[in-house]
Amino acid sequence: ERGEAGMRRELREQRQADEASSQLDIWFNNSLSLWVTTNTRGRMYMWDLRKIEGTWLEASLHPFRRLSAHSRLVTSHLELSKHKFTTTSLDRSVLLWDNRNLSTPEMKI
Repeated sequence: ERGEAGMRRELREQRQADEASSQLDIWFNNSLSLWVTTNTRGRMYMWDLRKIEGTWLEASLHPFRRLSAHSRLVTSHLELSKHKFTTTSLDRSVLLWDNRNLSTPEMKI
């Protein structure tokens, strides 16, 4: 018999698997040395594959960072300089990011 904690863990793992399977696009951020993926809801995920290369640890299959500033599909990621990049989305926004502070976009156009 599974306890409540076990059922919560299974639900969390299922949500993570659903999110991972819905990734639609992928870019490489050279300045951060991270892969960036996106889903239909505008979420972006940053993956540090250097940490999981050659390992099969379940914990290593999680994104390094999640960004949720767009409300619809992210359509592009463009590095502008060592610390700046932009993203565009079907929500009709262009966001300017500073990779030294990814908690919120620096500017929305």
